[in-house]
Amino acid sequence: MKVIREDSVDWEPLHMRFLLKGTPTSDRCEAVASFVVEWMRQRERDRPESWRFCEFSATVNPSGTIEAVCELMPSDDVQPLADAVADKFPFVAELRLGEPETGSASIARIDWFDVPADRVVIDGESCAVNKFTISYTAVTVGQFCEFLDATGHVPVPDTIEYAGYTIEHFKMNYGQSPKIPLFGLTYDDAVAFCDWIGCRLPTDPELRLFYETATIKQNRKFEWDGENWTSTPAGDDMFYVRSGPYREKPPDDKDRWRKDRATIFL
Repeated sequence: MKVIREDSVDWEPLHMRFLLKGTPTSDRCEAVASFVVEWMRQRERDRPESWRFCEFSATVNPSGTIEAVCELMPSDDVQPLADAVADKFPFVAELRLGEPETGSASIARIDWFDVPADRVVIDGESCAVNKFTISYTAVTVGQFCEFLDATGHVPVPDTIEYAGYTIEHFKMNYGQSPKIPLFGLTYDDAVAFCDWIGCRLPTDPELRLFYETATIKQNRKFEWDGENWTSTPAGDDMFYVRSGPYREKPPDDKDRWRKDRATIFL
């Protein structure tokens, strides 16, 4: 069973929604809800130290979704619960944690990071970089979907997937979340997004300095990592992709890509 984190996930309490395959029936829904409560009750008996502050319940809403709530549920018990439900009830499709966010445009929630002028060493050569501002996290699914809705842009497929695969894949697994980075964008899509928002991709030295400033000099933590586009040419119609954000002094690991996939920092 898939366990999907929605936009707002809070453990005080943790809201969980079990979605069924096909048309739900009241008997099936009530059976799942009863099982979830009994599973938590047994967990409370088996792990009293971890569950002593937990309060829990499960109900069935009119749409046939089973909604469970658990105050301060141990995070390492979420997957065992999902596995237990999946074994007992194969017709349960997925478990969603938290609630989807709605309302203001996700573009407005970009967290900007100021990088002071400095030097970086790339391939043994020192490179001066002027001060600049960059998004602290990569462009998310919600932000890119907002771009698609506003412009009608059709994502450019790579040589493997069909047009639209990236967005369909992320919506299926994460929902239109403003928190989840959109991995898998082609260079053309990255540039189109930047043109729309009025920004640009960072150069390879800029992205390297951003990683070093945030993770090494300021000891800031990133929830996600991966390969990220830069605007630095790496040959004829090719551009460097740099892995990050770095958690320790970074190696000179960069690759030359054209229409493969990566995430965006602005």
